[in-house]
Formats: sequence, structure tokens, C-alpha cells
Amino acid sequence: MLQFVNPLMLIGAAVASAPIIIHLLNRRRFKVVTWAAMEFLLASSHKNFRRVRLQEIILLVLRTLVLLLVAAAMARPFLAGAAGVLGKSQRYVVIVVDNSFSMGYTVGGERPLDKAVQFADKTLDTLNKGDMVSLVAVSERARAIIREPSVDIATVRSELKDLPPGHGSTNLPDAFRVALDLLRQSKLAQKELYLITDNQRSGWRLAGGKGFADGKGSQLSGLIREINAIAEFTLADVGLPSHENVAVTEFKSRDRILAREIADTTFSAQITNFGENDLNNVEVSFEVDGFRQGSTSVSIKGGTSASVSFSYTFHESLPHSLAVRLKPDRLTPDDARFLAVEVVDSAKVLVVDGKPSADLYQSATGYLQTALSPRAESFARPTIFEPVVIQPGELATTKLADYEFVVLADVPRIDPSIIADIEEYVRAGGAVVIFPGSGVDLENYNKVLYIDGLGMLPARLAGIQGDPAKAKFVSLAVPPDSTHPLLKEFTRQKAAFLNLPQFYQYAALDVPDRDDTTVIFRFEKGRPGLVEKRIGRGKVLLFAFTANDAWTDLPRRPGFLLLMHEMAAYVARDRQSAANLIVGDMLAKDAEPEALVSRITVSGPAKPIDIVATPAGKRARIRFENTDQAGIYEMRMQRDDRVKQDYFSVNVDPAESDLHRIGQAELRRALPEANFRYLIAASALGDSITASLNKSDLWKNLLLAALVLMCVESILAQRFGR
Repeated sequence: MLQFVNPLMLIGAAVASAPIIIHLLNRRRFKVVTWAAMEFLLASSHKNFRRVRLQEIILLVLRTLVLLLVAAAMARPFLAGAAGVLGKSQRYVVIVVDNSFSMGYTVGGERPLDKAVQFADKTLDTLNKGDMVSLVAVSERARAIIREPSVDIATVRSELKDLPPGHGSTNLPDAFRVALDLLRQSKLAQKELYLITDNQRSGWRLAGGKGFADGKGSQLSGLIREINAIAEFTLADVGLPSHENVAVTEFKSRDRILAREIADTTFSAQITNFGENDLNNVEVSFEVDGFRQGSTSVSIKGGTSASVSFSYTFHESLPHSLAVRLKPDRLTPDDARFLAVEVVDSAKVLVVDGKPSADLYQSATGYLQTALSPRAESFARPTIFEPVVIQPGELATTKLADYEFVVLADVPRIDPSIIADIEEYVRAGGAVVIFPGSGVDLENYNKVLYIDGLGMLPARLAGIQGDPAKAKFVSLAVPPDSTHPLLKEFTRQKAAFLNLPQFYQYAALDVPDRDDTTVIFRFEKGRPGLVEKRIGRGKVLLFAFTANDAWTDLPRRPGFLLLMHEMAAYVARDRQSAANLIVGDMLAKDAEPEALVSRITVSGPAKPIDIVATPAGKRARIRFENTDQAGIYEMRMQRDDRVKQDYFSVNVDPAESDLHRIGQAELRRALPEANFRYLIAASALGDSITASLNKSDLWKNLLLAALVLMCVESILAQRFGR
């Protein structure tokens, strides 16, 4: 049966009428006039009239046929179910199978992945001898299982049969990139791409979280257009109609630093109901180091989320693994979420005091020390910060990596020889907090730390302003609706804790216009009061006032205690985000130099793997990429008889838990320039595949015929014109 890939192109056949119309118009242009002198000439030419007329008709027919053949070739005709009528055409078929964890969604014993394998099998049934195939699996990244074009269909079927649903999310941009690369490498004329997926909405989103593909300017649209130029593209939707699913979509601790013997350390979990039906009494259990510590239940309306909290007191300063779990449902990988934490005795803070004094509160850091580590009887919740105070001359010989963050308070000068060590510490995730003072050499700071905006200092120190006699003052203007994490506790009434104190002097900060630099709050006249600069995985904070009461009465007010604790919690090393990954993320961990000569073994959901640390400055760097399964991973670093144990977790992407699909109409609206055949429902796929694949393409034959006719027409036109 004759069918067309681009039937709309048949409209071009109307152009074939152009020669006929031109001929008719030329006939109407002449007017017959009887002229006696011409009778003799007409009589002599009458015998050639029939011959000329026949020549004109032949040329007219040839020109019309050329236009008809070109229009038909553009419509890409083929004979379905009649391969071989005009000769078999060798094909190269790329099959891309979605094996993200949503493909394991089970309803009535049926999974989308099972339907995908069935579709791929039927596709392989249509291959003729000599046809070639490549097989690609896609979840968090696309992986060519059979990269080189193969004629071994049995091997392809075996790989399909052994393909399990993974734990990753669907990365369609990567799938199209890999498929396009394979198609470009093939020299065969007939190329076809088959993407078999459950067609989740989340899978069609652009890489990097830029939102849904929006047509011409989108990454996906561009990739599909490139594929359309060299191959036919078929999208097979094997998704199930149901999208009811409940998942653990978030699990975290309230505090960034966890210490032992701190009562009721709180952890929160978010449970999301992606379905439309309300759920009651959803049981959520909480585990520590593999042992169940408690459970609770929650009711969740359709399409909403609910939060649950658990408390636990750690008694050992060790790494720990935590988990929250739901009862298994139709999609099990998202029924649990994991968290790796490190519990410490205390969090050490290096405090460099540029104005030491026997009287604690006459020093540059006395108030700061008390704020970070107040007496237990005056603070409801024990603090975990432990200030370690040194003088500026000791900074060069201090190991910065042992501290959560470093405070420089009224330090007169910064030795250029230690700048590299400080910057390496910050880039690795540490933080430096700088308080000015009357003893600070502004020129030295600007030259060594600011470096015209290229250094670590967030702003240039332009001078000291205000009234040393303390007769006049300015105030802060902290907005009650600030969204900066450091100010999250200073909302509404609490904002007054910072806006009421008096500032008699302050450092004028000239802040450069840079993406990595942020003014956290300002004085009422607009001058910056606190500026942050992000460097690598760490940050540098520059206050415009002192940490003691030399320039302000803030340290003697309650707001100082709250501000310093919020500041410490904000800048402290973020151990949790580095140790808790999404499937497919690479673990990158700094370690002591001894890791370079240690045996490092990672074990988890898969078999144990030995890895090797690499040098990174004065420290070591550990990288681990085999994070394709969710769960808790244990890392053991052994040197001689000493063994150091650590944990990290890998979780599924919560976006993959949303099983809502995108329909054909919406997909075509989103990708208006993409050309693809859309097939749905596995029960009807067999006939569709057989009909669409067992075919003979005719467009090349038609173009060849048009070329031959053009040559014939040109020769005849020259001969007839003699």
C-alpha cells in the first residue's frame, strides 16, 4: 500500500500545472486576422504544423512530469508491507529504551519497561538480513549498550531481556545527543531512531532545570531537528494510565552541624502524594544505623505534601547513616530516602584576635567568644561551637582544615605568604569572617585581599566613617522580609534586634558589581553593613563594624547573640550536602594526605569497589562515580591496622516520582519544528511497527526519474528548436 511520510508536501504537485497554464495563456494572447498575403505562407507551412504541435505536447508533458515527480519525492512515498518490490534498502536502527526508575511502576503485574522490551522486540522482528542496530539505555545519563552497529539480533534481544529499571531519572537531552552521535557515524542512507519511554513530563525538561522545552530555542527541539535531517524518528509511549504515587521527596536535619549528647536533634522528612486521591494514615518510619527508632503516620491530600519530624540524641562522635521509609507501593525506589551525617564532639572555630587583652571584653573577640560559646546556665540549648583563640602571628602555622570557619577580628595586617593557604581552605568549603577595627591597615587589606575585586575580600575598605566620640550614630535597616539564609530568624519583630543598636563608627565598603558578591544588609543611609563573597565551595563575610563594643553597642544587646549564631550556622562547613547525593552525581571529598597511601574501599547497594585518592594541594581528593543505585554507601580507608569509616548517601531524584505524562498534542505544541511519529498503547504496536518498518522507500527513485526526464527534455528542446 502506498503511503507518505510528509503527505502535506503533495500540495506542491499543483506546481505541475504551471507549464499547462503558461501554454494556455500564450494561446489566448494571439488574435486571428485574415491577410491575403499570408495565405501562400500558411499553405507552405501547413504540412509541418502537426509535427511542431506534437513536439510542443511532448515537451509540455515532460516538464509537467518533472514537477510532479519532484513534489512526490518531497512527500517521501513508500510501499508499506512490500519491502523488496523495488529492492531491499539496508537500514540502521537506533533503539533508545528509557530505564529510569519510573519505568518500574507496577500495575496489575505490568510495568512500562516490560512494554518497552516488547516494543523493541517487535522492532527487531522487522529487520531484514544485513540491517544494523544499536541499543541505548537512558536514565540519569544515556549509555550505549551496543554502540557499534550490529547485525547480531540475538545479542540485542539478550541485552534487552537483562535490562532492569535503574534508580536514575530520565535525561532525554542526553539520550538525543547519544543517538545523534550514533546516527551521524553511520554511512547507511536509511536511518531510524526509536525512543521508547513512559513519556513523563519531567523527562522532557531541559538539562540544568531551565524549564520545559519551548520550541525553536530549546535544546531538545534543536537536537530533534538535527535528527530529522538524517533519520526518521518514532516516539513510542509505553506509559501506564495511572499516576498514583506517594514518595519521600526530602529528608534533612535542622542543623548543619550535629554534636553528640545534644538532646532532641531534629530531622524532617517531606512526603508527597503525586496522585489525585487523598491518602490517610501513611506510615513513615525512622532508622539510625539500620535500626528502627520510631514511626509516625500522616494524611496527605492529593497533589500535596506533608512534613513529619523525628528527634534523636547521638551518643557517639562517629559518622552515622539515617533513613526514612514508607511501606512499599507500586514504585519502590522512592519509598525511602537516606541521609549520611557526621556527629562531632564540638565544632571548632579559629578566632584570630588582633587586640588581645587580659580583660576578655577589652579584646577584639571577647563578646564573640561568649556569643559562640555562652555559659550553659544562660543558654537554653547547649552550643556546639568551641572558639580557639590565637594571635595573628600564629596563623601561619595553624592547620585551617581543622576548623569550621576562621574569624579575623581587628587583625592589623595580613601576611601575603599565607594568602594561598587561606584561599585553598575557602575553596574547599571553609569560610573566613572578617571584622574591621581601628588597628586594621586598610591599604594592606586592599592590596593583599581585595586586589581590585579579584581577591577574597568582598569589598574595598574605603575608610572609617562616623563619630569616634560616640555623640552621633547610625542604625541598620534590616528588612523584615529578607530571604537571605543568614537573616531567616530576623523576621518581623525580631528584625528590631538588629535595627535598634547604635553604630558610632563603621568601615565604608565599596562593593563591586559581581555575581559572586552579595550585600546581606545595609545601614539606614544605604552603606553596606555585611557583604558576602562566594569562592569555590566556601565563602568570605566582611562586616562593616567591630566584633566588640568599640564602634557599636550591638555586642551588649540580645541581637548580637542571635546574629553570631545565625552567622556561624550559615558559614560552617556544609558536610551534609557534600555527603548526600542524587543518583548519578559524583562524590568529591577532601581528605587528609594519608589517604594517598591508604586502601579505600566503597561498599553499598552494589559490590565493593576499591578507589584511589589523588593529590589536591596539600591534601588528598577522593572521587567516586558509581552512584547509579540509591542507598547508603560505606567508605573504609585503611592504612596498616588503622581503619577510618565514613558514610555517604545516594537518593533518587524526586522529580521522577511524578508520573504525570505529557500528551502528543502538548508535546507537538512544545516542539513545533520537530518531526516525529507518535505511537501509543503496546497492544496496537505490533501492526504499527510492521506497517511502518517493512517498507520500500520510493523518493530516491522518483528524484532519479525526474533527473532523467530533465535531461531528456533539455536534449529534445535543443533538437526541436533547430
